[in-house]
Amino acid sequence: MTSSARIANVGPENGYHWVEDLRFAELSNHYSLSRTHVRRLFARAEALGSLGWQDRNGSRNRIWATTSFVEDYKRWQSVKFCALEWAYGEAVRSIDVETGGSGRNPSGI
Repeated sequence: MTSSARIANVGPENGYHWVEDLRFAELSNHYSLSRTHVRRLFARAEALGSLGWQDRNGSRNRIWATTSFVEDYKRWQSVKFCALEWAYGEAVRSIDVETGGSGRNPSGI
């Protein structure tokens, strides 16, 4: 992602993390989503109180995210990586079974 968006404070300040220079267009391009969909996702998170903008009337490039939102995101990433690890292990075991443990293609290649 070519985004210059960054979490400004790794440790939360008063229960919030700050994200600088966030651009919907960059998120849209990176994740292959429409800008409208990205805006809707952020509006939903804002309505839930998970994130918001520092200055609604000014630049919308600086947002805050609650500590619980960031922690939930970390948990989701952990679940995702566990699933990827499991899938990779299953793929390796499947290849080993097909190749008799040689790691070679069943056709000998």
